[in-house]
Amino acid sequence: MEDFDSISDSEKLVVTGFVQRLMRVWEEAFLQQQQGRLPIRIWDVMVSQYAFLLGSPMFVRVWSERKSYYDPEFQDFVDSIEATPYSIPGVER
Repeated sequence: MEDFDSISDSEKLVVTGFVQRLMRVWEEAFLQQQQGRLPIRIWDVMVSQYAFLLGSPMFVRVWSERKSYYDPEFQDFVDSIEATPYSIPGVER
């Protein structure tokens, strides 16, 4: 999850697809929350989870290259999130 350029083309495709699917789910939740259809307690947990993912350089790389495919208000929202450090328990960096 550190260096996008060091992985194979097929791995890049997998990572890009994975990140885009996660971001599409988050975008839908964002729109639902704006319309009052998603409880704040669920939304707050989602924001915390995604802030963690935004701490991954690979995740950020894909977002920066693909964010134009998402709602402009959602883009602004994601770009305003302060990322939390990304780590996986038990895995050395």
